Amino acid sequence: MNSEMKSNWVRALRLGEYTQGFGFLCKDGKYCAEGVFKALYGVNDAEGSVCSGESFKKSGLTPRELQEIALRNDVLHQPFSEIANWIETHIPG
Repeated sequence: MNSEMKSNWVRALRLGEYTQGFGFLCKDGKYCAEGVFKALYGVNDAEGSVCSGESFKKSGLTPRELQEIALRNDVLHQPFSEIANWIETHIPG
């Protein structure tokens, strides 16, 4: 993953400017971790849609990495700070 994108994404997840939501990218002012990336980098899909490989080509993330982030956000309900730690540790860039 591009190191500047990764750094900005991790910072945004930690700053608390985005309210966390679960089960959608962005809805009613709430975001999942991947939705925060989309908000930062203007990857436009319909609000509330699922992440597609096509929309995340810009990120350099693998499908497996996207699945892991979605699992941590939507199933485990980990806070953004924990997801940011995981991204920092496990995603090269």
